[in-house]
Amino acid sequence: MNKEYIMIGTNVISKEIFRNILRPLDNYSFIPNGGFWSSEYIGNERHISPWFNYLLYATEIAVHKNLEDAVIFTLKDNAKILTITTYEQVLELSKKYPSYHHILGYNGEITNKTISFDFEKLSKYYDGIYVDYKKLSNENKTTIFKDWSVNTLLLFNLNCIKEYRQAKITYIQDEPYYSYIDTKDISSPLTVPNTTPEYRALSSIASALIQKYMNKYQNYKFQDYDEYLTTLINEVKLIIKDITNKSDELVTRILQNLQSQNITVDKNTIISNIVKDYLTTYLIQDEERIKSLPKSKVKKIKWYTID
Repeated sequence: MNKEYIMIGTNVISKEIFRNILRPLDNYSFIPNGGFWSSEYIGNERHISPWFNYLLYATEIAVHKNLEDAVIFTLKDNAKILTITTYEQVLELSKKYPSYHHILGYNGEITNKTISFDFEKLSKYYDGIYVDYKKLSNENKTTIFKDWSVNTLLLFNLNCIKEYRQAKITYIQDEPYYSYIDTKDISSPLTVPNTTPEYRALSSIASALIQKYMNKYQNYKFQDYDEYLTTLINEVKLIIKDITNKSDELVTRILQNLQSQNITVDKNTIISNIVKDYLTTYLIQDEERIKSLPKSKVKKIKWYTID
């Protein structure tokens, strides 16, 4: 039997609300944006998954989560998942896929414990990573996963999912440790559908606009990494505004399709997600220029906010 994983907070997996992995949009943390986050599905009463069990303690996080819907899924046999269990692997990855975002932008000191790797680049070669948080915590040689909390499967794409089942968690608020998933509340297997023509059309518009907006900086000499990233984020905001003003009909049809799948998101989220996907692609393609930039001069905590 294939190993099962669980994502808590939704009962539908859709490529149209999925976001590609993207570097942290700040200068102080290591958790990437985007991706599909999950943990092992245990399935026993009171032990749904390590992540669910963690949420029962982390009430400040749980209050913002939907703890009643979940998807239980398996991976295809040929899924390329990189399992990270030791600091030596982190060190090796940092040499093979160096994170220039941290080398050039991290406002703290880069030490043996804070050396990281480029998730965006890694996503070109793997379908996802499995981080053995327990083993890495016990080693105490790296802190870049300190906020992951439990052993985690992070997928970089949804094509590696074989099938998934919708599940309903019986969450007993007064006695949360007795929450469980009843087998009768698990659906028959489903597959992740491809994106619609409307979604692909909007994606093409976003891709073309990023190239158009950034072409004017092709020969521009940025003073450091901070100016580069700040400029790029500001252009992304303009792209989102541009698409919002010109592609209302396309977005409306995308939202209608999602609503037919019982997925409720707003217009801004759809547009922002698509643009961020192509921001990931652009950053990967622009690696050589990024490598040549001077280190950021910013000494304080800074957010590079898009939304």
